[in-house]
Amino acid sequence: MAYIRKHKLSNGKLSKNYYFTVSYVDENGKNRKVERVGTDSLTETKRLAMLAQAQLNQSAVVSSTMKYSDFLTTWDNDVLNTDHIKENTVKQYRSVVVNHIIPGIGNRKLNKLTPRIIQSFINSKKSDGCSKSTVNTILSVIKKSLEYAVVYCGYLPANPAADVHLPRFISAPKQITPFTPEEIDRIFEHFKGAKIYPAILLSYHTGLRLGECCALAWSDVDMQNHTITVSKTVVGDEIQPLPKSKSSCRVVTFGVRLYHILEDIRLEQMKNRMKFGIFYINSGLVCTVQSGQMLLPNDFRYFNMWCKDELGHGSFHVLRHTFATNLLEAGASLEMVSKTLGHASLNLTASTYSHVLDARRNQLASIMDAAL
Repeated sequence: MAYIRKHKLSNGKLSKNYYFTVSYVDENGKNRKVERVGTDSLTETKRLAMLAQAQLNQSAVVSSTMKYSDFLTTWDNDVLNTDHIKENTVKQYRSVVVNHIIPGIGNRKLNKLTPRIIQSFINSKKSDGCSKSTVNTILSVIKKSLEYAVVYCGYLPANPAADVHLPRFISAPKQITPFTPEEIDRIFEHFKGAKIYPAILLSYHTGLRLGECCALAWSDVDMQNHTITVSKTVVGDEIQPLPKSKSSCRVVTFGVRLYHILEDIRLEQMKNRMKFGIFYINSGLVCTVQSGQMLLPNDFRYFNMWCKDELGHGSFHVLRHTFATNLLEAGASLEMVSKTLGHASLNLTASTYSHVLDARRNQLASIMDAAL
């Protein structure tokens, strides 16, 4: 800690301003001290002393000549190879490291990475046609990894990516195309009896995401009160304790149709339990294969392919959009739909389903004309 004091003047009085002393190591490795003048405020002088000491400490750091690609391996082992980051996030980070960062700037040494080099690299990713989401992930990985190099490893005096910004992306909002009633009928007819059919029905009637359908347990279903508690999701082949975000933890109400569907699913599972006997896996999940094992997101790849081949569009996630669109067209409030979907904000729901809201506004104008 810096030493702070007031000087004694020749007249015997103390100086008006405080002085502070900070220490550093010179180029020969010897400890040195230097005194600097502060202000008449002790608090402000302490702040100046801390700032000066931090600057001296920072200047004492010798930037590492390690290749950025080699450091990223260290960062992966120290940070990504832990339980503190969600599996999906880790997969995204490792993907951009391998496919973008290492090929682009991996051969550069840490001490040669400058804000200009990193900004040019980020801008080039946009020029190459990468999406805003991908470029944002790339920049996030660079910032976080280099911050680790500064704070935890002492390889750099400052983060060269700290002030690098995401280039501006101008794109039209995505157009949501829900399944029509005729398309839903075709889906139900084709997949009836398939192992993924319960999950299809579940998402269509509740708007649950694919991972949420796979992770749903019977203990999460309150048949008496017609509610489903969403508190986990499947990523890869494992159940994670939290869904996509905190707002995704929610309680979803379901109607009579789904009630009877759930009864049928439970009855079918009881039959399978008797059929497989000791070989039946009692996972306690709603959506399973015949042997009771958990359904995995990869089991739905054929569904997505079939939708594009037979309907010309769509995926499992479109069932969720179809559910939300049906609710809004039936007059449900935006807030209720947003909470049911587990969206982080009303703005997200409004922007995603703006086409439905526009149609409702047009209907409102017609009603006003008829009423006035």
